Amino acid sequence: MVLESRRFASPDLKHEATVEAVDNALGFGLGAIYDEVHVWVPGATFQHGDSDSTAVFYAESAYPEGVGPTVRWLNPHRLVIQYPEKNPPGRMKSEMLGISITYEAVPLEAYAAAQSASEP
Repeated sequence: MVLESRRFASPDLKHEATVEAVDNALGFGLGAIYDEVHVWVPGATFQHGDSDSTAVFYAESAYPEGVGPTVRWLNPHRLVIQYPEKNPPGRMKSEMLGISITYEAVPLEAYAAAQSASEP
C-alpha cells in the first residue's frame, strides 16, 4: 500500500521521478515501510517494490516520519537523490532511461534542521 507519493518532472518534462513510502504488508502492520524512487516516462505505469525495473532507489525506512529520500533534477539528464545516511539502500541504480543518477547520504540531523527551518 502506498502511504505517500510525490512526483517530480524533469526540466524538459520527458521523465518523472516519483518518491514513495510503501507499506509492504498491505497496511496490516506485519511488514516494513520502504522508500522507493522510480524514474519513468509520464503516461507509463510502474509497479511498487524493488523488483520493478523503474525502481532506481529502494531502502527500508528506518528514520522518523517525514524523513526520507528527496530528489533534485540538475538538468534533463542528471538526477540527484538524497537520503538519510542512517539506513543504506538496497538498490542504487546509477542510470535509467539515459538519465545519470547520483546519490548523497545526508546526516539525519541535517534533515531535522531543514524541516525546522522551513516551519513558520
